Amino acid sequence: MKKLFFHRQMHLWWTFLFGSIVLFAVFSVSHAEDFVPGQIMIDIRHEYLPITPTPNGEGIIETGLPSIDSLNALYHVFAFEKLVDDSWSAIKGFYLLRFPDTLDVNLVRSFFSADVHIHLAGVTGFRQPFSITPSDSYYTEQWGLPKMQCPDAWRYALGSSSIIIQIIDGGTDYGHPDLVHNIWQNLGEDADNDGHTIEWNSVQNEWVLDPGDIDGYDDDLNNYCDDLVGFDFRDSACGEEYGFDPRAGGPGGWGDHGDKTAGTAAAVTDNWISEEEASHVCGYQRGTVAGTSWLSKIMIAKFGYPPEWQDYQAIQAIHYARNQGAKIINMSWGGDVDNATLHAALDSAYEEGILLVASAGNYTGEVPQYPAAYLNVIAVAATDSDDVKEGYSAYGTWVDICAPGQNWSPGAWKQWYCYFEWGGTSCSAPFVTGVASLVWTCYPESSNVAIKTALLNSADDIYGIPGNFPYIGKLGSGRANAYDAVRYYGAGPRPSGDCNGDRVVNSADVAFLVDYMYKGGPSPKPLCIADVNDDGAVNSADIVCLIDYLYKGGPAPKDGCD
Repeated sequence: MKKLFFHRQMHLWWTFLFGSIVLFAVFSVSHAEDFVPGQIMIDIRHEYLPITPTPNGEGIIETGLPSIDSLNALYHVFAFEKLVDDSWSAIKGFYLLRFPDTLDVNLVRSFFSADVHIHLAGVTGFRQPFSITPSDSYYTEQWGLPKMQCPDAWRYALGSSSIIIQIIDGGTDYGHPDLVHNIWQNLGEDADNDGHTIEWNSVQNEWVLDPGDIDGYDDDLNNYCDDLVGFDFRDSACGEEYGFDPRAGGPGGWGDHGDKTAGTAAAVTDNWISEEEASHVCGYQRGTVAGTSWLSKIMIAKFGYPPEWQDYQAIQAIHYARNQGAKIINMSWGGDVDNATLHAALDSAYEEGILLVASAGNYTGEVPQYPAAYLNVIAVAATDSDDVKEGYSAYGTWVDICAPGQNWSPGAWKQWYCYFEWGGTSCSAPFVTGVASLVWTCYPESSNVAIKTALLNSADDIYGIPGNFPYIGKLGSGRANAYDAVRYYGAGPRPSGDCNGDRVVNSADVAFLVDYMYKGGPSPKPLCIADVNDDGAVNSADIVCLIDYLYKGGPAPKDGCD
C-alpha cells in the first residue's frame, strides 16, 4: 500500500465548465518541486477554435494563432495535446503543453496566461495519495475499527450522503468539529434559500444554526417548526416560542452521549488537524477520530434528558425519521419494560424499510431489554479487544450480534475536551449502524431485510473463544465484520477513479477531482483512488486519464491503492 503525502503549495482558482459547473484559476507557486516540470495546461478561448497544432521543421508546435506560436517558439513547446474531443463542449479548449523541463514553469505559465487567445493557464501540481488508513490522530487508539476489518471494508465503501442515520439520543452537537460536515441538513427549512441550515459564525467562532432559517414556521409543512438538522422532541413545538436546541443539555450528566454515538457511527473521517489548529477549539484531548462510516449523514433526534427519555418521544422521533428519509435508526438506550406501542411503531418503521439498531444493555444478565429485544430490531451486545463478551454487557438468545464496546469519540468540546474514550453497548450499537451504512452503500437498491441479513450472516464466530463458553448461543451470530459484510452479495472494491465515493466512475468524478486539485475542494477518500495511472501521485495526468477513459475509449483506470 502506498503511503504518500500531499503538498498544497499552489493556490488555484480555475473555471471548469461541465453543465453548470464553473471553475476559475489564479496561480501562486513557490517551489518547483511541488508541480510537474515541463508542462502547463491552458484553455483557449472558444472563439479562436478550432486549431490544428502541427510541429514545424524544428519540432516546435504551430497553431495558426500568431502570439501563441511566438510563445511556443520562445519556450520550445514540442507537444500541444488536446485533452478531450469537442463532444464535451465546455472544455473543448483545454490543451496540455510540453516544453523542456529546465524552463521555469511558473514563468512560462504567466506568459501564456497573459495571451489574448487564452482564457486561463495553470501549472500541474503534484497530488500524492495515501493509504486507506485514515489520518485521524486518535485512529490508532480506536481498536474496534480494525477489529471489525473496517480498513478493508473502506476499500469497498465509505458510506454515502444518501444514507441518513437518525440518532435518537439526548441530543447531538451539530457544531462539533468532527461531526458538523456529516450533519444532515433539512433544506426544506432553508427559509433564506442560501443552501444550508448550519453556518459558521466568525464572531462566536463556532458553527450555529442558520439565523436566517429560524423563523418559528413550519416551512416544509412536515408539522415540525425549524427542524433544521432534526428535532428536539422534548422542548419544541410549533406555535410556541422557538426553543429547539438539538444539542445535549439538562440534568443527568449524559451531556455528550449523543455526540459519542453519532461519532462512532459516522464522524467526519480522514480530517487530521494539527495540534495548533486543534488548540483553537480544544483545551485537551485535541485531534480527530474516525467514524465507522465516513460519509453518511446524521439526523439528530433529541428526546429528553436522562432519566426522562420517554417512549412517546421516541415514537415521535421514529415517525420523523420515516417522513424525512432516514435509512437507519440508532437507539443506544433501553429498559426492561415491553411497551406495545413502541413495539408497534418500530415494526411499522421496519416494514417501511428502515433498519433498526439498538444496544443490548449494560448489565450482566439475560433479561431482555427493549427496544433491542424486539424481533425487527438488531440487538447489539459488547465485546472486548479479544472478542470476549464485556463483563458489563447483557446477553441472551434475543441478542443478534456483537460489536466492540469501546471507542474514542467526539465529546463535549466546549468544555475543553474534544474527545473521550468511552464504552458500553451504547458504543457497540453505532458500530453496527456504521457498518450497515457501508453495506447499504455497496447495495443501494437492497432492502433493510437484505442489509440485516448481510450483517448477521457475515459476523465472525466468537463462540470458540474460552471466555465466551458460558454464553454459547447468547451472543447472536458473532462479532460484526465490516469487510465480510460489504462483500456478502458479491460487491467488488470501489473502482479506481471513484473520486466521489458513489462506486461509479463518470463525469462527476472528473469534476470532483478538478474541484479538489484546483479549488481546494474535499479530497477523494482515500486519495489513492484518484491515482488512476498508478504513478504514486495524483495530478493533472490523472484527470487526463479519466477523461480519456470516459470519452475517448482509453484504457480503464489503474488501481493506485494497491
